[in-house]
Amino acid sequence: MNLFTLRLRYENRYLKKLWSDRREAFSIFTISLIGLILRIYKLGKNSLWFDEIGVALAIQPSDFETLLGNVRSHVMAMPLDYVVRWVFSRHCLSEACLRFPSALWGSLTIPISFFLFRRLVDTRKAIISTLFLTLNPLHLYYSQELRFYSPLCFFTFFPP
Repeated sequence: MNLFTLRLRYENRYLKKLWSDRREAFSIFTISLIGLILRIYKLGKNSLWFDEIGVALAIQPSDFETLLGNVRSHVMAMPLDYVVRWVFSRHCLSEACLRFPSALWGSLTIPISFFLFRRLVDTRKAIISTLFLTLNPLHLYYSQELRFYSPLCFFTFFPP
């Protein structure tokens, strides 16, 4: 076997890997986009309920120090989530705008979960598992609430 055929074999293997990586990236991008659309769909349809009103009131102060004081008083509060919500609340106060960070955290959980699943199983099973998470009704529901559930899920899936 000469050097030319070895090089062709190496390039062929490299191109196959590159093609599978692109196909994998396209699959995860498509699944994540579907997840984002599902989480944003009818985001502001329902009005805020009791616990959500508590979070909405906690992020209302105009200064950052008062916001951090409010975060300390909430049970299981995630400070980063409250800061993100506070930034969003500076621009608009509709139910959809206040719930958008939850939808964003839920949507970001999808590609992160793929990388976690891929470390545990092969790529095909990881894509299927990610698709199941994308279409999971509970994950969809909690990604549309003005609470800490979707960022908690995101940081639970985040690989070390």
